Amino acid sequence: MTFAKFSQIFICSVIFMCYGCWFSLNCCTDTHFRFIYETEKFNGVAELLEILGSIINGFALPLKTEHQQFLNRVLIPLHKTKALAQYQAQLAYCVVQFLEKDPELTEQLNNLLVQGVGGGST
Repeated sequence: MTFAKFSQIFICSVIFMCYGCWFSLNCCTDTHFRFIYETEKFNGVAELLEILGSIINGFALPLKTEHQQFLNRVLIPLHKTKALAQYQAQLAYCVVQFLEKDPELTEQLNNLLVQGVGGGST
């Protein structure tokens, strides 16, 4: 294992452990909003989504409103960025985690994607 890969795994582990203490979805939301709507330049989106997938997997049922808002306001709009190919697998994993937690979100998710990924069409 290279030092770079080890560092990446270590940092992911630390962030994941900190989530339980002080890290909230608000921090991730701000980071992703900047990426989606301002710069589309952020190295590490895939890695952050990978961590979020593990966090989403641990969400208790029923899903909190803030978690559903995160899906609608952050994860769905990430589908429309030009860099989607760089993190598509991790994004799909996060969305699938939500759908496995609450299958009733499937129709809502489908509607958002059909409407142009969160934005209104026609």
